[in-house]
Amino acid sequence: MTVLGTQRFRSAGAVGLLAVSALGLSACGTDEAPLGSTQWQVTSVFDASNRPHQLAESLQGRSFLVFGEDSFTGASGCISLSGDLQWNDDASEMSIGEVHSEEFGDARCVPGDEDVADRLSSVLRDGTLHVSRPSDTSLRLQRVDPDSPQWQATGSVEFISGA
Repeated sequence: MTVLGTQRFRSAGAVGLLAVSALGLSACGTDEAPLGSTQWQVTSVFDASNRPHQLAESLQGRSFLVFGEDSFTGASGCISLSGDLQWNDDASEMSIGEVHSEEFGDARCVPGDEDVADRLSSVLRDGTLHVSRPSDTSLRLQRVDPDSPQWQATGSVEFISGA
């Protein structure tokens, strides 16, 4: 990652943390949560659409999730995201029910905010997700669908963190 890209990520992360704090979103996570209180910046969404999987840099800096012990919060620019989740015993999988989204009252939307929120919701909602950590600063959530043929790709989301 270039210095410019790192600075952009840090700035976006600071804005995201302020948004979560200012709005009082309840699932910011604790150290007891399997992923701690890390803010995970969305980099790619693999869904059924024909759009590029990797998000444009301008949208990556605006899209993040924080996974707590029993819920998650986040945003896709001007759209807040939240939902309940349940971890399996060894934290290798999480189950998410409904994903809630709502436009922030005073936030400025940019093209793509709503689309990314919809794509994230379509991958995360009503399913079980396998959790993998390819590196200390990356996270991948892959839908688990036992009825899907092995050759068929299921949805997934990839994240990075600034740690």
